[in-house]
Amino acid sequence: MLELTYFLSSSEVSIRWHGNKLPESNTVLLTLGGFYKAHSSTSNIASYISNYPAIWKTFVKEKIPFICLEMYIDYDAVSFRLLVR
Repeated sequence: MLELTYFLSSSEVSIRWHGNKLPESNTVLLTLGGFYKAHSSTSNIASYISNYPAIWKTFVKEKIPFICLEMYIDYDAVSFRLLVR
């Protein structure tokens, strides 16, 4: 059986907060600590740090630190690149 491995390029993915909210500009390449600090010190902290899916409420109740991010993949861009090969 032939196994193919494909990689995603940075232009084909984007990181978002829960609910499809974009991170603050110029923060995606920061360290995790810098990224957290940039979003926890804004006036929109409820939109970023405190915004999480209901399934993660256990972590919040137990005060386990976490950041809930989503990775969006541009399916059209990936498909086009793979078909052009």
